[in-house]
Amino acid sequence: MSELARDIRTIASDLRLRPASGADPSRPLSISARLGRLQFHLSGKFRVLQFADVQAGPKVSRDTVRLVRAAVESARPDVAIFTGNQIAGYDEAYEETFRKRRWSPSHVHGGPGAVSRREALGRTERLVHDTIAAFAAPLEELGVPWAVTYGNHDLQCGLDPDRMDAVYRSFAGCLNAVPASAVSGGLADAQGQRPLPDQDVLVCEPGTFALPVSDVDHARTVIGIALVDSGDYSRSGGYGSPSREALGFLAGLRSRIGASSMGVRHVAVPQYYRLLREGPRTAAHAIEGYRAFAGRTFVLDESATLPGGFLGEGVSCPDVD
Repeated sequence: MSELARDIRTIASDLRLRPASGADPSRPLSISARLGRLQFHLSGKFRVLQFADVQAGPKVSRDTVRLVRAAVESARPDVAIFTGNQIAGYDEAYEETFRKRRWSPSHVHGGPGAVSRREALGRTERLVHDTIAAFAAPLEELGVPWAVTYGNHDLQCGLDPDRMDAVYRSFAGCLNAVPASAVSGGLADAQGQRPLPDQDVLVCEPGTFALPVSDVDHARTVIGIALVDSGDYSRSGGYGSPSREALGFLAGLRSRIGASSMGVRHVAVPQYYRLLREGPRTAAHAIEGYRAFAGRTFVLDESATLPGGFLGEGVSCPDVD
Protein backbone atom coordinates (compact mmCIF):
# COMPACT_ATOMS: atom_id res chain seq x y z
CA MET A 1 0.00 0.00 0.00
CA SER A 2 1.37 3.44 -0.93
CA GLU A 3 2.05 6.07 1.72
CA LEU A 4 -0.78 8.21 0.31
CA ALA A 5 -3.21 5.32 0.55
CA ARG A 6 -2.17 4.68 4.16
CA ASP A 7 -2.73 8.36 5.00
CA ILE A 8 -6.18 8.31 3.42
CA ARG A 9 -7.09 5.13 5.33
CA THR A 10 -5.87 6.68 8.59
CA ILE A 11 -7.93 9.84 8.08
CA ALA A 12 -10.98 7.83 7.05
CA SER A 13 -10.61 5.74 10.20
CA ASP A 14 -10.34 8.91 12.29
CA LEU A 15 -13.54 10.23 10.74
CA ARG A 16 -15.41 7.09 11.78
CA LEU A 17 -13.89 6.39 15.16
CA ARG A 18 -12.37 9.48 16.73
CA PRO A 19 -14.75 11.77 18.61
CA ALA A 20 -14.40 15.50 18.20
CA SER A 21 -12.16 16.32 21.12
CA GLY A 22 -11.73 19.52 23.04
CA ALA A 23 -8.37 21.21 23.33
CA ASP A 24 -6.33 22.46 26.25
CA PRO A 25 -5.58 26.08 25.27
CA SER A 26 -2.52 26.07 27.54
CA ARG A 27 -0.97 23.21 25.56
CA PRO A 28 -1.31 23.68 21.79
CA LEU A 29 -1.10 20.62 19.56
CA SER A 30 1.64 22.31 17.50
CA ILE A 31 5.08 22.05 19.10
CA SER A 32 6.09 25.24 17.30
CA ALA A 33 3.11 26.99 18.91
CA ARG A 34 4.43 25.92 22.31
CA LEU A 35 7.87 27.30 21.40
CA GLY A 36 6.48 30.54 20.00
CA ARG A 37 8.19 30.13 16.61
CA LEU A 38 8.55 27.71 13.70
CA GLN A 39 11.42 25.45 14.72
CA PHE A 40 12.68 21.91 14.28
CA HIS A 41 12.17 19.66 17.29
CA LEU A 42 14.73 17.72 19.30
CA SER A 43 13.51 14.69 17.34
CA GLY A 44 14.79 16.34 14.16
CA LYS A 45 11.29 16.77 12.76
CA PHE A 46 9.26 19.72 11.51
CA ARG A 47 5.88 19.03 9.99
CA VAL A 48 3.75 21.04 7.56
CA LEU A 49 0.16 20.03 6.77
CA GLN A 50 -1.24 21.26 3.46
CA PHE A 51 -4.91 21.86 2.69
CA ALA A 52 -5.69 22.43 -0.99
CA ASP A 53 -8.96 23.46 -2.65
CA VAL A 54 -11.31 23.57 0.31
CA GLN A 55 -13.65 25.50 -2.04
CA ALA A 56 -16.25 26.21 0.61
CA GLY A 57 -19.25 28.49 0.39
CA PRO A 58 -20.97 30.03 3.42
CA LYS A 59 -22.66 26.69 4.17
CA VAL A 60 -19.51 24.72 4.99
CA SER A 61 -20.05 20.97 4.96
CA ARG A 62 -19.70 19.31 8.35
CA ASP A 63 -17.69 16.61 6.61
CA THR A 64 -15.18 19.25 5.51
CA VAL A 65 -14.72 20.42 9.10
CA ARG A 66 -14.45 16.83 10.34
CA LEU A 67 -11.83 16.04 7.72
CA VAL A 68 -9.77 19.09 8.69
CA ARG A 69 -9.93 18.04 12.34
CA ALA A 70 -9.03 14.42 11.59
CA ALA A 71 -6.08 15.47 9.42
CA VAL A 72 -4.77 17.85 12.08
CA GLU A 73 -5.12 15.35 14.91
CA SER A 74 -3.46 12.63 12.81
CA ALA A 75 -0.57 14.70 11.43
CA ARG A 76 0.02 16.89 14.52
CA PRO A 77 1.68 19.58 12.37
CA ASP A 78 3.77 22.53 13.44
CA VAL A 79 1.92 24.67 10.93
CA ALA A 80 -0.91 24.22 8.42
CA ILE A 81 -0.86 25.88 5.00
CA PHE A 82 -3.96 26.56 2.89
CA THR A 83 -2.72 26.68 -0.70
CA GLY A 84 -5.54 28.50 -2.44
CA ASN A 85 -9.20 28.21 -3.41
CA GLN A 86 -10.37 28.13 0.18
CA ILE A 87 -13.30 30.35 -0.78
CA ALA A 88 -15.70 29.23 -3.52
CA GLY A 89 -16.01 32.73 -4.93
CA TYR A 90 -18.43 31.48 -7.56
CA ASP A 91 -20.97 30.43 -4.90
CA GLU A 92 -24.43 31.93 -5.48
CA ALA A 93 -24.22 33.58 -2.06
CA TYR A 94 -21.77 36.06 -3.62
CA GLU A 95 -23.93 36.84 -6.64
CA GLU A 96 -24.18 40.54 -5.75
CA THR A 97 -20.40 41.07 -5.78
CA PHE A 98 -19.18 38.24 -8.02
CA ARG A 99 -16.44 38.94 -10.56
CA LYS A 100 -15.26 36.33 -13.03
CA ARG A 101 -11.64 37.52 -13.18
CA ARG A 102 -9.49 39.32 -10.65
CA TRP A 103 -9.07 42.35 -12.91
CA SER A 104 -12.81 42.58 -13.60
CA PRO A 105 -14.63 45.29 -11.64
CA SER A 106 -16.55 43.95 -8.69
CA HIS A 107 -20.09 44.98 -9.46
CA VAL A 108 -23.32 45.17 -7.52
CA HIS A 109 -26.51 44.25 -9.35
CA GLY A 110 -29.03 47.07 -9.67
CA GLY A 111 -32.79 46.93 -9.57
CA PRO A 112 -35.54 47.67 -7.08
CA GLY A 113 -34.32 47.46 -3.51
CA ALA A 114 -30.70 47.11 -4.61
CA VAL A 115 -28.12 47.75 -1.89
CA SER A 116 -25.10 49.99 -2.26
CA ARG A 117 -21.73 48.63 -3.31
CA ARG A 118 -20.37 49.21 0.19
CA GLU A 119 -23.24 47.33 1.81
CA ALA A 120 -22.95 44.42 -0.62
CA LEU A 121 -19.19 44.07 -0.10
CA GLY A 122 -19.71 44.29 3.65
CA ARG A 123 -22.15 41.41 3.49
CA THR A 124 -19.74 39.40 1.34
CA GLU A 125 -16.97 40.08 3.85
CA ARG A 126 -19.12 38.78 6.70
CA LEU A 127 -19.99 35.64 4.72
CA VAL A 128 -16.32 35.02 3.94
CA HIS A 129 -15.43 35.51 7.61
CA ASP A 130 -18.03 32.97 8.69
CA THR A 131 -16.80 30.49 6.07
CA ILE A 132 -13.21 30.78 7.31
CA ALA A 133 -14.38 30.48 10.92
CA ALA A 134 -16.03 27.15 10.08
CA PHE A 135 -13.24 25.37 8.21
CA ALA A 136 -10.43 26.81 10.39
CA ALA A 137 -12.21 26.03 13.68
CA PRO A 138 -10.26 22.78 14.34
CA LEU A 139 -6.94 24.61 13.89
CA GLU A 140 -8.00 27.41 16.21
CA GLU A 141 -9.30 24.96 18.82
CA LEU A 142 -6.29 22.62 18.73
CA GLY A 143 -3.66 25.35 18.74
CA VAL A 144 -2.11 24.90 15.29
CA PRO A 145 -0.95 28.12 13.58
CA TRP A 146 -1.92 28.44 9.93
CA ALA A 147 -1.29 30.57 6.86
CA VAL A 148 -2.99 31.06 3.50
CA THR A 149 -2.29 32.00 -0.07
CA TYR A 150 -4.81 32.40 -2.88
CA GLY A 151 -5.97 30.58 -5.99
CA ASN A 152 -8.12 31.30 -9.01
CA HIS A 153 -11.49 31.23 -7.21
CA ASP A 154 -10.93 33.00 -3.87
CA LEU A 155 -11.31 36.57 -5.07
CA GLN A 156 -14.22 35.86 -7.41
CA CYS A 157 -16.43 36.68 -4.41
CA GLY A 158 -15.58 40.33 -5.04
CA LEU A 159 -13.15 41.13 -2.20
CA ASP A 160 -9.82 42.71 -3.12
CA PRO A 161 -6.62 40.94 -1.97
CA ASP A 162 -5.91 43.43 0.84
CA ARG A 163 -9.42 43.09 2.25
CA MET A 164 -9.45 39.29 1.92
CA ASP A 165 -6.13 39.14 3.76
CA ALA A 166 -7.47 41.41 6.50
CA VAL A 167 -10.36 38.99 7.06
CA TYR A 168 -7.93 36.10 7.52
CA ARG A 169 -5.72 38.13 9.85
CA SER A 170 -8.68 38.67 12.17
CA PHE A 171 -8.29 35.04 13.30
CA ALA A 172 -5.98 34.40 16.22
CA GLY A 173 -4.09 31.51 14.63
CA CYS A 174 -3.45 33.07 11.21
CA LEU A 175 0.19 33.87 10.42
CA ASN A 176 -0.48 36.15 7.44
CA ALA A 177 1.09 39.52 8.22
CA VAL A 178 0.16 43.03 7.15
CA PRO A 179 1.76 43.99 3.82
CA ALA A 180 3.11 47.52 3.39
CA SER A 181 0.38 48.17 0.80
CA ALA A 182 -2.29 47.42 3.41
CA VAL A 183 -0.67 49.77 5.92
CA SER A 184 -0.53 52.63 3.41
CA GLY A 185 -4.12 51.88 2.39
CA GLY A 186 -5.42 52.13 5.93
CA LEU A 187 -6.08 48.41 6.39
CA ALA A 188 -3.53 47.75 9.12
CA ASP A 189 -6.13 46.27 11.41
CA ALA A 190 -5.19 45.01 14.85
CA GLN A 191 -4.60 41.27 14.87
CA GLY A 192 -4.34 40.91 18.63
CA GLN A 193 -2.09 38.28 20.15
CA ARG A 194 0.14 36.78 17.47
CA PRO A 195 -0.01 32.96 17.34
CA LEU A 196 3.82 32.75 17.24
CA PRO A 197 5.15 35.81 19.10
CA ASP A 198 8.81 35.06 18.25
CA GLN A 199 8.22 34.31 14.55
CA ASP A 200 9.57 36.53 11.77
CA VAL A 201 7.40 36.97 8.68
CA LEU A 202 8.83 38.45 5.48
CA VAL A 203 5.97 40.05 3.56
CA CYS A 204 5.65 41.04 -0.08
CA GLU A 205 1.91 41.35 -0.75
CA PRO A 206 -1.31 39.56 0.25
CA GLY A 207 -0.75 35.83 -0.21
CA THR A 208 2.99 36.23 -0.89
CA PHE A 209 5.26 36.03 2.14
CA ALA A 210 7.87 33.79 3.75
CA LEU A 211 8.09 32.05 7.12
CA PRO A 212 11.67 31.24 8.25
CA VAL A 213 12.09 27.96 10.16
CA SER A 214 14.98 27.70 12.62
CA ASP A 215 17.13 24.80 13.71
CA VAL A 216 16.59 22.95 16.96
CA ASP A 217 18.77 25.40 18.89
CA HIS A 218 17.08 28.46 17.39
CA ALA A 219 20.54 29.54 16.25
CA ARG A 220 19.93 29.91 12.51
CA THR A 221 17.30 29.56 9.81
CA VAL A 222 17.57 26.24 8.02
CA ILE A 223 14.62 26.52 5.61
CA GLY A 224 11.89 28.92 4.64
CA ILE A 225 8.26 28.35 3.72
CA ALA A 226 7.50 30.70 0.84
CA LEU A 227 3.82 31.18 0.04
CA VAL A 228 3.12 32.71 -3.36
CA ASP A 229 -0.08 34.18 -4.72
CA SER A 230 -0.01 32.55 -8.15
CA GLY A 231 -2.69 34.80 -9.62
CA ASP A 232 -5.91 33.60 -11.18
CA TYR A 233 -6.26 33.94 -14.95
CA SER A 234 -4.29 35.51 -17.78
CA ARG A 235 -5.82 38.20 -19.97
CA SER A 236 -4.63 36.20 -22.98
CA GLY A 237 -6.35 33.04 -21.71
CA GLY A 238 -5.53 30.18 -19.38
CA TYR A 239 -4.16 30.51 -15.88
CA GLY A 240 -2.25 33.52 -14.63
CA SER A 241 1.15 33.97 -13.03
CA PRO A 242 2.54 35.62 -9.89
CA SER A 243 3.03 39.38 -10.01
CA ARG A 244 6.40 40.92 -10.84
CA GLU A 245 6.66 41.99 -7.21
CA ALA A 246 6.15 38.39 -6.08
CA LEU A 247 8.78 37.07 -8.50
CA GLY A 248 11.24 39.73 -7.35
CA PHE A 249 10.52 38.82 -3.73
CA LEU A 250 11.27 35.16 -4.46
CA ALA A 251 14.46 36.01 -6.34
CA GLY A 252 15.92 37.79 -3.31
CA LEU A 253 14.53 35.51 -0.64
CA ARG A 254 17.52 33.20 -0.15
CA SER A 255 19.86 36.08 0.62
CA ARG A 256 17.35 37.54 3.06
CA ILE A 257 16.75 34.42 5.15
CA GLY A 258 20.09 32.66 4.57
CA ALA A 259 18.60 29.35 3.41
CA SER A 260 16.59 27.74 0.65
CA SER A 261 12.80 27.79 0.80
CA MET A 262 9.99 25.39 0.07
CA GLY A 263 7.67 27.13 -2.39
CA VAL A 264 3.90 26.83 -1.92
CA ARG A 265 1.42 28.08 -4.53
CA HIS A 266 -1.93 27.18 -6.07
CA VAL A 267 -1.53 27.17 -9.85
CA ALA A 268 0.97 24.59 -11.07
CA VAL A 269 4.17 25.52 -12.91
CA PRO A 270 4.94 24.35 -16.50
CA GLN A 271 8.00 22.47 -15.22
CA TYR A 272 5.70 19.73 -13.93
CA TYR A 273 5.53 18.49 -17.51
CA ARG A 274 9.18 17.51 -17.11
CA LEU A 275 7.94 14.77 -14.78
CA LEU A 276 5.85 13.29 -17.58
CA ARG A 277 6.70 11.53 -20.81
CA GLU A 278 4.79 11.79 -24.01
CA GLY A 279 3.08 8.66 -25.24
CA PRO A 280 0.17 7.29 -27.25
CA ARG A 281 -3.40 8.20 -26.35
CA THR A 282 -4.10 4.49 -25.75
CA ALA A 283 -1.47 4.15 -23.00
CA ALA A 284 -2.73 3.29 -19.52
CA HIS A 285 -3.57 6.42 -17.48
CA ALA A 286 -2.67 8.70 -20.39
CA ILE A 287 -3.96 12.27 -20.13
CA GLU A 288 -4.08 15.13 -22.61
CA GLY A 289 -2.02 18.21 -21.87
CA TYR A 290 -3.49 21.62 -21.05
CA ARG A 291 -3.54 24.55 -23.52
CA ALA A 292 0.08 24.93 -24.69
CA PHE A 293 0.42 21.15 -24.27
CA ALA A 294 -2.98 20.32 -25.79
CA GLY A 295 -3.13 17.69 -28.51
CA ARG A 296 -0.37 15.67 -26.83
CA THR A 297 -0.84 12.86 -24.35
CA PHE A 298 1.32 12.10 -21.35
CA VAL A 299 1.92 9.52 -18.65
CA LEU A 300 4.04 9.72 -15.50
CA ASP A 301 7.76 9.35 -16.05
CA GLU A 302 8.51 6.72 -13.42
CA SER A 303 12.22 7.52 -13.56
CA ALA A 304 11.47 11.08 -12.41
CA THR A 305 8.71 10.49 -9.83
CA LEU A 306 8.31 8.62 -6.58
CA PRO A 307 6.62 5.20 -6.54
CA GLY A 308 2.88 5.24 -6.05
CA GLY A 309 2.24 8.45 -7.97
CA PHE A 310 -0.91 8.91 -10.02
CA LEU A 311 -1.73 11.28 -12.86
CA GLY A 312 -5.44 12.01 -13.20
CA GLU A 313 -5.62 15.09 -15.40
CA GLY A 314 -3.49 17.44 -17.46
CA VAL A 315 -1.24 19.81 -15.52
CA SER A 316 -3.16 23.11 -15.53
CA CYS A 317 -0.40 25.71 -15.70
CA PRO A 318 0.14 29.13 -17.28
CA ASP A 319 1.03 29.28 -20.97
CA VAL A 320 4.00 31.50 -20.15
CA ASP A 321 6.79 30.30 -17.84
